[in-house]
Amino acid sequence: MTIIYDKICIIGIGLIGASIALAARQSGLVRHVSGCEVNPDMVAEIERLGLVDSITTDAVAAVQDADLVVTGEGRVDATSFGGKVVGAVIELAAAAECDVLVIGGRIDDDARHRLDALGVAWVDLVDAHGETTAMTATSDAVTASISDALSR
Repeated sequence: MTIIYDKICIIGIGLIGASIALAARQSGLVRHVSGCEVNPDMVAEIERLGLVDSITTDAVAAVQDADLVVTGEGRVDATSFGGKVVGAVIELAAAAECDVLVIGGRIDDDARHRLDALGVAWVDLVDAHGETTAMTATSDAVTASISDALSR
């Protein structure tokens, strides 16, 4: 496979972030997967599991030199843009001049329009995989979606 991204950065390495990291590494399309996790107790576990090539608690440092920044949220709506992770990640990525991909369990219509207006790529897991799969096999849905998104 051909490397498409030299570096992607995943903000938040919980269930969705870990699934994104594993899918990105398995895809063969990414040279370096970096992560940012604000919970310092999780950093050692993320390193132990080898989920990413590098990890930091500093989001500004994490997005430097990234081609793509990826984050996820269970429900993306108007509140996601004011003080929550999605909004902060979009601002960080804009400052670092890199693309953004938002993975959402559900993304409401207003949020979709706002993401589109900002030039942010997004995946709604319920739309892409159906409610049952998105809610009961979230990791599988994320893995399929990130593989798809990275190859575009």
